[in-house]
Amino acid sequence: MRWWGWGRDEDAIELPPAAAELLRGELGLTGEERGTRVELADVALAPSRLADPARAALSAIAGGDAVVDDHDTRVGHATGRSYPDLVRLRAGDASGAPDAVVFPSTAAQLAPLLAAAV
Repeated sequence: MRWWGWGRDEDAIELPPAAAELLRGELGLTGEERGTRVELADVALAPSRLADPARAALSAIAGGDAVVDDHDTRVGHATGRSYPDLVRLRAGDASGAPDAVVFPSTAAQLAPLLAAAV
């Protein structure tokens, strides 16, 4: 899935010219309004604030590799997938990014992870 929207690039289709023109007319657009997408590497992100004791507690439950705080993963989990969320993310605003993402490998890890997160 695209980090800034829905779908996969390899599945993208072009809107037929007549449909695009109709849509532009209905929305009152000239065609010049299309914004540019920032590149993933250019999305500004505050450093993770996950303290070492919290990381250790999460890692003890889910495993060290399950606690991820790299830039791309945090940006990918920074917003929901609503239209306003995606517009904000596409513009490079990942201010809601989590400090880390935990990928549990079993359902049994969920309750202890939530308790540790509290």
